[in-house]
Amino acid sequence: MLIYLMILAVFDWREKKVPLMLPVFGLAAAFMNLFYDLYHDPAEWKWLLAAAFLGIIPGILMLAVAGLTGKAGCGDGMVLLIIGLLTDYKSCILLLCFSMLLMSVFCISMLLLKKAKRNTRLPYLPFLTAVYAAGILVRHC
Repeated sequence: MLIYLMILAVFDWREKKVPLMLPVFGLAAAFMNLFYDLYHDPAEWKWLLAAAFLGIIPGILMLAVAGLTGKAGCGDGMVLLIIGLLTDYKSCILLLCFSMLLMSVFCISMLLLKKAKRNTRLPYLPFLTAVYAAGILVRHC
């Protein structure tokens, strides 16, 4: 997952957008993983579906923001959907919150240094990737 996020982050950083096929393939892989889990452990299907539903809520919210305001990209929401399907909902929500916090600190510092203006568009996925990598390090240390 980290390598996938790093690839997406590079596209997002360079071009300020992600090729739509990358999140679509990731979403397909996440659903295949969910179906595998359902097949592998059919007794737990209610809990697996409930966890998947709760996990995709941050992604749905990001897609809603993208559609309603245009202040976020659809790729960002799709990546959060993928993460929500592959992890538990608590991890996905924490990932969203900490990545937004990191992005806010970066934005404030760029504004104070006069390197960006109020309407400067910034990529989101590099911050999401950084927080995901930090979470892996924290869990393994």
